[in-house]
Amino acid sequence: MKKNLVKYALIFWSILIFVLTTFPMREYNGTVETYYDKVAHFFLFGIFSFLLILFLRDSFKKKKLFVVGVISATTYSIVIEFMQVYIPGRSASELDLFAGIFGSFCFSFIFLTVFKNKKND
Repeated sequence: MKKNLVKYALIFWSILIFVLTTFPMREYNGTVETYYDKVAHFFLFGIFSFLLILFLRDSFKKKKLFVVGVISATTYSIVIEFMQVYIPGRSASELDLFAGIFGSFCFSFIFLTVFKNKKND
């Protein structure tokens, strides 16, 4: 894959996450926990980690790529959850945060076990 294509995919995906998770929603009475929201966070932040590692894979060794991917997605997920406190119809959720972190961890692990990077291990 060309580096520019990966860079633009990463930028697009970052913006998509921001829009999907910060768009005001109609307020509802009570708290409704749904599993599909957790699945969405798992894939949103997992794919974010995957694209970030793909973009940086020529710059770091595998172990550092894993750490950078997970920490970056975790930080982005924390920022999003904090912002949702102030958005009508949204609320911060620890389960959403954990789903994002778990997705990031899983996708980073899959990438590093399936693909080889050009730096030495």
